[in-house]
Amino acid sequence: MDVPNWFFIVIILFVVSGSVYTLITKWSDDLHACGVYHNHTNATTCKKTAFGDHPFIQTIFMFLGEVLCLFVLHVQIFHANLKGETLEEGIHFMKPEGKVWMFMLPALCDTTACTIMNVGLNLTYASVWQMLRGSIVIFTAFVSKIALRTTYRAYQWVGIAVLAGGLAVVGLASVLHKSSETASNPTLGAILVIISVFIQSLQVTFEEFIIEKHNVPALLIVGWEGIWGTIFSTSVLSSLLLWNNPPEDIRDGFMMMAHNPQILLAMVTSMFSIMCFNWVGLTITKYGSATQRVVLASCLPVAIWIFGLIARWESFLPLQLPGFLMVSCGIALFKEVLRITAIFDYGEKEASGDPVETDPLTANKNLNVQTPIPKHINSK
Repeated sequence: MDVPNWFFIVIILFVVSGSVYTLITKWSDDLHACGVYHNHTNATTCKKTAFGDHPFIQTIFMFLGEVLCLFVLHVQIFHANLKGETLEEGIHFMKPEGKVWMFMLPALCDTTACTIMNVGLNLTYASVWQMLRGSIVIFTAFVSKIALRTTYRAYQWVGIAVLAGGLAVVGLASVLHKSSETASNPTLGAILVIISVFIQSLQVTFEEFIIEKHNVPALLIVGWEGIWGTIFSTSVLSSLLLWNNPPEDIRDGFMMMAHNPQILLAMVTSMFSIMCFNWVGLTITKYGSATQRVVLASCLPVAIWIFGLIARWESFLPLQLPGFLMVSCGIALFKEVLRITAIFDYGEKEASGDPVETDPLTANKNLNVQTPIPKHINSK
C-alpha cells in the first residue's frame, strides 16, 4: 500500500498523543482545588487537596476516551459505505455480532490495572512510569507461554533479558534519587506500576484468547472495553459513597473540577489523547509497518523524559540513560526491529518482509495506550 502524503502528520500525532496522556495525567495529579469536604465559600481559607487523590476518576476519563474509538469505527464504516466499499469482517464488524459480554473480563483487568497505575504515576516520575510499563513484554511472554503455550525464539528471550536489566537500572535510578514534589515516593510508585503491568499481561492474554475465536476489529475491542471499564469504575465509585469515610469520593472529584477548570481541561485532554492515540496507531499499522510503530512507541519515554527535564518535573538521573537504552534495545530485539542474523535464527519471513508473528504481544493489541509493544492496536 502506498504511503499517503499526510502520513508524516500521523506519525507526529502518534508521538504527541501518546506523550500527552502521560504528561497531562501527571500534571492533573498536582492540581489543587476545593472539594465537597471543604469550605469553598472563601477561596483564601479553603484547604485545597490534590486531584491525584482521585485515580478512579482519572481511569473513567481514560475509558471514555476508549469509548470514543467506537465513534471513529462508525465514521470508518460510514466512509466505506459512502465509497461503495464492501465491509470486511475483522476491520468493520465481528461475527457473531452482539457478543460484547466477552470483553468484560479484560475490561475488569484494565480497570484494576489502570487505577493502580494512576496511583503509581502520582508517586513516581512520569518518565520512569512510562519506561516501567515496558515490563508488560516480560509478564505477557511468561503468562502467554503458560496459558496459551506460546513459543519464543532465542533472540526473544535475549530481548526479554536485556529489557529486564534495563528496567532494573531505571528502577534503581528512581529509588536511589531523593524524592521531590513531583515524585513523593518513587519506590512505592515503581512497585505499583509493576503490579499493574502484571495485571495488564493477564488482560492481553484474555484478549488473545478472544481473538483466536473471533475476528474482532481493533477499534471495537478498544471501544467495548472502554464501555465496560466505565461501568465498572462508576459502579465502584458509587458503592464507595456508602462508606462513612470513602477512600475516594466521586462527588469530591467532580466538585474539584468545577472549582478548578484546569483539572477539567486535563481530564478532557487525556480523554481525547487516548482516542487519538488508538486511531493514529491503527493508521500507522495500516499504511506503514509494525516496525515503524514499535520504533515510534519506544520514542515516547524519551519524549516524556526530555519534557520532564525541560519543565523541571524531574532531575537528570545518570542511570536513567543506560536504562532507557537497554529497555529500547530489549524491545527492539524482541520485536525484530534490531536483528543480529550472525547469532540468531529468525526463521521464515512473509512476502511482505515483516516478521511472522507467533505471540500475543504482536498478534494482539494492548489497551494500555502507551506500552511500547503495539502491533495491532494499542491503551492506556
